[in-house]
Amino acid sequence: MMVLVLMVMVINLLMIIILVVSTSTAAMSYRQLEDFINKWTLELEEQEAIFLEQATQVNAWDRLLIDNGDKVGAAVYNAVILGLQKLTIN
Repeated sequence: MMVLVLMVMVINLLMIIILVVSTSTAAMSYRQLEDFINKWTLELEEQEAIFLEQATQVNAWDRLLIDNGDKVGAAVYNAVILGLQKLTIN
């Protein structure tokens, strides 16, 4: 999902570059430039918020996977110990 967000950000950046290049051939007023910068800043902030939300979710999933992996490892260890104890009892 983060890759998708990054791809969207790259595509947006390319669109901005194309827009600036195409607009720069015509006269651009200070107000137009300021409007573009404000729009890009807002879009960047929105994309940053989405990215941070997704990164937080991936981090939570990562912690959950690590914790569950530790639990599985402990369960396997306990099963081996119980198996060895059973062999020594018999």
